Amino acid sequence: MKMTKAEKTQCKEIIKRHAVLVGYIPTYAVEATTTMTLALAEVFNIPMTENLARATAVEKLKEIEYALYKPPFFLKVLFHFIPIPPVILARAKIELVGWQIAEDFANQRG
Repeated sequence: MKMTKAEKTQCKEIIKRHAVLVGYIPTYAVEATTTMTLALAEVFNIPMTENLARATAVEKLKEIEYALYKPPFFLKVLFHFIPIPPVILARAKIELVGWQIAEDFANQRG
């Protein structure tokens, strides 16, 4: 099921807030993603425990890490010539994870 405009707005606020936090404190990724998952679950009225949120966060972070370490050839070349600051990379990871989780929750609801 698609997200409503209100849900997208709420998700965007939640995801941006957590991505900024991780940008400042990269070692906080799992904790930030866990609290982000709990907040996103509330948007879609999905019951979620902290342990389940942490497991979801870790799983999605691993998926993103794997995708970043196995990029297509043209991205490997691009990353070689254009270094990406760790702060930007950390924020991008959290944004990707957040939107994946939001999409999953929207689909679970429907």
